[in-house]
Amino acid sequence: MRYIGIFFLLAFVSGVKAQENPIWGEDNILHVNDVLANLEKAYPIVLVAENALSIAEYSILEAQGAFDAQWNVKTASNLTGYYRNNHVDTYVVKPTPLWGLEFFAGYRHGAGDFAVY
Repeated sequence: MRYIGIFFLLAFVSGVKAQENPIWGEDNILHVNDVLANLEKAYPIVLVAENALSIAEYSILEAQGAFDAQWNVKTASNLTGYYRNNHVDTYVVKPTPLWGLEFFAGYRHGAGDFAVY
């Protein structure tokens, strides 16, 4: 049984032959004119493929940019009323992909009169 399988395998493999390449000339030598003719046919497809690759790369970069650290600065002044003051807040926020969790650290500098409560 094994010899019959080997016989059919060898019979099948001996009948397999490579297909002719339509790019090459008649003498099976690749000429520059043949390459240029094929390039003219395939060039728009190559441009479309390069543009699709570029779009995909920038989409990845855009998605990764959502997790960049942000530096924020806020200022507020209260010049009317009994407690006249102003303050400046600066802080850094780092978003994470873990359920919307954000890490932050900041500093506040205030000047003037503030309520003690």
